[in-house]
Amino acid sequence: MANGERFHEDVMTAASRAFPLGTILHVTNVATGDSVDVEVTDRGPWDKRYGLDLSRSAFLALGFKSRQGWGWVTVKKVS
Repeated sequence: MANGERFHEDVMTAASRAFPLGTILHVTNVATGDSVDVEVTDRGPWDKRYGLDLSRSAFLALGFKSRQGWGWVTVKKVS
């Protein structure tokens, strides 16, 4: 990852082009209200249609299905 660490899909992390590495974000699933805090550890996603690329564990914790691939979320900077 861009922060120099190895990626682990079971850690609550995200890739972002808009937020600096190390930023903690509060991400909420718009449909369910489920939310998680993630740390920005990488750059991306490179497809400009998407604002964040969440680790698998963060995506599933938000209530999304693994085959879904994407979903609507709100993002708030915590630190």
